[in-house]
Amino acid sequence: MWNWVRRLLFGRPREVQGARAGHGGEAPCAGRDGPNEKRDAAGAGWDAAEEGEFLTLLDDPGDAVALDDLGPDDRLFLSGVLRLVRERKLEIPVLPQAAIEVSRLLAQGDPPIGRYVEVLEKDPGLSVEVLRTANSAFYGFRRPAKGLREAVVRLGLHPVRGLLVMAHLRSRVLRGGPFQEQAGWLNDLSLALARVFRTLAPDLGMDPDEASTRGLLFHVEHFVILGALGAIQTAARRPLNPSNRALAEAFRRCGTTVRELAAAAWKLPVLRPDPDLDLRLRAVRRAVVRSWLGQPGGEVPGVDPARLSEALARTARPAGAEAATG
Repeated sequence: MWNWVRRLLFGRPREVQGARAGHGGEAPCAGRDGPNEKRDAAGAGWDAAEEGEFLTLLDDPGDAVALDDLGPDDRLFLSGVLRLVRERKLEIPVLPQAAIEVSRLLAQGDPPIGRYVEVLEKDPGLSVEVLRTANSAFYGFRRPAKGLREAVVRLGLHPVRGLLVMAHLRSRVLRGGPFQEQAGWLNDLSLALARVFRTLAPDLGMDPDEASTRGLLFHVEHFVILGALGAIQTAARRPLNPSNRALAEAFRRCGTTVRELAAAAWKLPVLRPDPDLDLRLRAVRRAVVRSWLGQPGGEVPGVDPARLSEALARTARPAGAEAATG
């Protein structure tokens, strides 16, 4: 239990020992019918190979998988997600009050930083999240932020709103049990993308704050789908332990629709599809994932290779570094 609490508060080890065996369509489709020793209820026994599998399938899910080719838990999970989306019953979480108030301040134009700090101070949990993220290894500052005001300045106002949304989504998943690890990996990847997108903003033709926000919110639909496990387990009347392959298939089939539902519910234009830009941002994510897994391949159309290489180096995952996961 202490391992889980420690990682919940302080992050998890960031050792990546190499890519998983197999890639894309070569991964097995069988579901996990028993407890997963690498991802049990206590959260102990984190395994780099499991993370490598998840990130690889996130980037390249391989060939589509039919329900009949999946194991029992995987079938129940995937069919449950499809049913919730089809019947428009998938829960899109209500945004935390802090995120709503920050959005109102942003709409007012240029309120002083102190107004934003006052909003965040009303929610101690989110205040800690902002400070932790500003001081995380992904942002690379040599000294920690001394307070909430400095953390907000470091992150930027629009990215702070994105961070509040992501932290809220992740907290819902963490309460769900089996997907704690996946939520942490998505969190780490989102933080890395926020920094890489910001660095590459000139090449991508984006405002730096918008680029950072897009990175933080790049996996909104994935967090929402992970968070659907509770409702699906309730309907199945038993705990489920879906595989990464089932998750990848749910992301493939439902991700776009879920993202559009979130964009409409939260009135966040940054979540709306932009086909040309989204294609380039996915290429950047692929470069980040492959860099983490020690795999070659990192070119992005229209992005200076030297700038991309520098950005990837800044988000490398040194052994023992602590993430800003909560």
